[in-house]
Amino acid sequence: MELHEGIDGKNVLTNIETAEMIKYAANSFLATKISYANAVAHLSELTGANGLKVLEAIGLDKESATNSYLPERDTEAHVSPKT
Repeated sequence: MELHEGIDGKNVLTNIETAEMIKYAANSFLATKISYANAVAHLSELTGANGLKVLEAIGLDKESATNSYLPERDTEAHVSPKT
């Protein structure tokens, strides 16, 4: 009897401290995204815009993707602003 089935996806091997930070950062990032989506929806209602279309279009922008937040190769401490 198998207790778990395989999960498709990338595995990241790390130490416990980094794993904990990943968990906290992912949870807070998700909460921020939800809050932002709610704010966009509210502003869309006030202006007559289609909030779902606004959020859909934002999601198509490659600069809005998670990978655009990776720090520059020279630093690990901060994320450099896009120019």
